[in-house]
Amino acid sequence: MLIGFFIGLSYERKQNIGVAVNLDAQEKCAKQAAQEFNRLGYTIEEDWQLRNHYNKKLNKCFAEIYGTHLQELNQKFYTNRLIIDAFEGKTYADFLCPTSDGGCASTTVYICKVLDKKCVSEEEFEKLIKPLMEN
Repeated sequence: MLIGFFIGLSYERKQNIGVAVNLDAQEKCAKQAAQEFNRLGYTIEEDWQLRNHYNKKLNKCFAEIYGTHLQELNQKFYTNRLIIDAFEGKTYADFLCPTSDGGCASTTVYICKVLDKKCVSEEEFEKLIKPLMEN
């Protein structure tokens, strides 16, 4: 019985170490994503948002930069989403569409790509990025 108790303690200790390592990775990811966001010239004041995600399975830190912005040349609003590896700078996904009534105009998507796969809608983009942004 006593052996089972010590095995249980050992397992619990390993679990706690795993949680601490994961929290440390998430914290480093958040910090690096913010640095990359700033390095690329984005600012919260310009209506850009940053969401970071540490993908434990892929051991990658992803930064999603997204927002709706006005293009001064043609005075139109666009929704843009970019997912990059916050440490390597590699682009994993890119999405751009004209915005109408707070969402993408359903028939026009200018850029929709996740890794080497092209897509045609924001819904399809969401499906393709899901494995990156979840564990």
